[in-house]
Amino acid sequence: MVKERNQALRNSLVVKMILLFAMVLLFAACTTLAYEKPPGSEEVVSQVPKPEPRPEPQAKILDIERKSATSAPPRFSGDWLADISTIKDRSKNIVPVFYGTDRKGFGPKDNRSYTGERGEFEYGIAQVSIPKSHNPGELERPLRILTFEFFNENTEDHIVIIGKPKVVRKRYFIELLRRNVEANPRDGVFVFIHGYNVSFNEAIRRTGQLAYDLNFEGPAITYSWPSKSKVDDYLTDSEQIHLSKKYMKKFLVDIKKHSGASRISVVAHSMGNRAFTRVFSDMVNESGLASPVFDQVVLAAPDIDAQIFKEEIAPAIKGGANQITLYTSNNDNVLELSSKLRSKRPRAGQSGKDIVVVDGINTIDASSTNDGFFSFLKKGHSYYGEDLITDLHQIIKNRIEPKNRLLKPVVAPPGKYWIWK
Repeated sequence: MVKERNQALRNSLVVKMILLFAMVLLFAACTTLAYEKPPGSEEVVSQVPKPEPRPEPQAKILDIERKSATSAPPRFSGDWLADISTIKDRSKNIVPVFYGTDRKGFGPKDNRSYTGERGEFEYGIAQVSIPKSHNPGELERPLRILTFEFFNENTEDHIVIIGKPKVVRKRYFIELLRRNVEANPRDGVFVFIHGYNVSFNEAIRRTGQLAYDLNFEGPAITYSWPSKSKVDDYLTDSEQIHLSKKYMKKFLVDIKKHSGASRISVVAHSMGNRAFTRVFSDMVNESGLASPVFDQVVLAAPDIDAQIFKEEIAPAIKGGANQITLYTSNNDNVLELSSKLRSKRPRAGQSGKDIVVVDGINTIDASSTNDGFFSFLKKGHSYYGEDLITDLHQIIKNRIEPKNRLLKPVVAPPGKYWIWK
């Protein structure tokens, strides 16, 4: 049964990618045939001066491990892991990303890489370069079809990780985090938790892109659990995420207790919600709801059984944040496949007739983000950081309620929810 489900998932996605590949080739052929070089164009082009190349950012190793316990708290340099005051200088286009992970790491601690296998929990810091030509909501990467990339990544055109992530001890991680919060306390901290089929580097790049597009001035943080980062390892990822729950909880509790941030906002995506919602409910229960655990919580396209979400999770997290948002879509092809693997049981991240509407959670139907003619060729699963980046900004940065955002209210069974338009 497992092999049949994996094969069905693989076949469906391969067919879609083959169709997309054929369309790309057809477009390229048409463009080549339609283009005619005007007479004398070579001479004209040769007279245009070439712009001077912009030097690529150079990473410097943050050698904080050598600091003695009695030395002054470490400070960032503007070239590598600059403190939050330099992040506001957007001309630098560098976003430091704090991280926690239970992936298996390899290589020296100041030049770390991670696999999709389970390993020891580590704290670390990376840096992400955003291209000058960046468009909000885009995660600029080299053209890729199936597993083949047509170009090498570069800082002029793509979002890239500069150098390698650095592993640091917990006490240094917390100290650096606190100093960054103190530099810009208004925003607090932002935490991103990725979903299925995501590598460590992809999680770091997405966190950097989100923080940059949200104009978030506080520390950007990600928790990266050991996803295998392969389409046909869906069932393996389903097991891995549950095993990561205890590490994720430890990480979030550390941030809550020691960062000094008055505001902590969390965006959890897809399968990442399976562990996060359980951790969230534990933290709410342990807090006794003396005050909200988090400021803003966004559950983006959660790959969770809709009935379990309504009956078990929603009541347990109610009141645990100043605002909880549930992003859903009826054109999410990844969740559609997830539902089919479970006898078509609806997922909490799907809308339509089974849309989840519960008290204490703002449900947003974002189906229109993937409703075009070629919607069947798109995953339609990452809209939270793409089409909805403006709405996400209004939630995380400005704490605006749905009634004051560009949303259309709908009052119908099973209750009131909102449509992104």
